[in-house]
Amino acid sequence: MSTIASIIRLAGGREKIAQECTADGWRISHWAVERWPRFGIPDYYWPTLIRICDGQITPADLYEANQAVRRPNRPKQRLPEGAAA
Repeated sequence: MSTIASIIRLAGGREKIAQECTADGWRISHWAVERWPRFGIPDYYWPTLIRICDGQITPADLYEANQAVRRPNRPKQRLPEGAAA
């Protein structure tokens, strides 16, 4: 299974992804791409990623990578001791 971080590396890094997405008409910064491993890759960028990865990733790979970071059974973050909920 691919991870979002491995997909970003395969695509040439966050700068290249931002440039290619911008060339495809999407306004995105490399800072936004940096957040993908935490929140997932929006599906409207998938065709660009598949293209720049020369078909080495599929929509199924992207879906699985997103599910891994978005799954509802992820452990919840703990509040610091003494913090109000």
